[in-house]
Amino acid sequence: MREKNLLPITIICGGCVAIFILWNFFYVPIQGEILQMQLETKKLSATEKELKILQSRHEDFSDFVESNGEKLIEMKKLLPEKSDQEKFSAEIYKFAEKNKIAVTSLQVGEIKLDDEKKLSRQSIKIKLEGKYISFLNFIRAVEDGERFAKLENISLENTDGNLISGEAEFFIFNRE
Repeated sequence: MREKNLLPITIICGGCVAIFILWNFFYVPIQGEILQMQLETKKLSATEKELKILQSRHEDFSDFVESNGEKLIEMKKLLPEKSDQEKFSAEIYKFAEKNKIAVTSLQVGEIKLDDEKKLSRQSIKIKLEGKYISFLNFIRAVEDGERFAKLENISLENTDGNLISGEAEFFIFNRE
């Protein structure tokens, strides 16, 4: 009697295992690839639409490229030719003092080159202590400062009733 019940149970369990294997190792990866292809297709069609719109606006594409090339040259002039992190560090201390923030540490990372864009970027991590509003004002001051700086990461921690301890990571850029 047990042998008769064992065969259907084995078949059902084997079928469940087979379905599980097919689902996880064939269906799910294939669906992932299909979704990725659909996403790429949507991006390509959106890019194609943008190009058609640009072509309809600018019949002579060379004028458009030339005018944007001049803008790019002007924008590159905004970036300094060398890193000059000492000047940026001095600016950070000035902004911290102005906004009543204590700079507990300042670490300058290594310069990373991006040959494709002809730019280099450098990380500067700053540990600070102060009031929350002072933090906000400090970050605004750095971002609006003389040097283009991009805030990449920030973490804040409440240390004492009104004081906050935090770390901010900025990236500064320069031309090569």
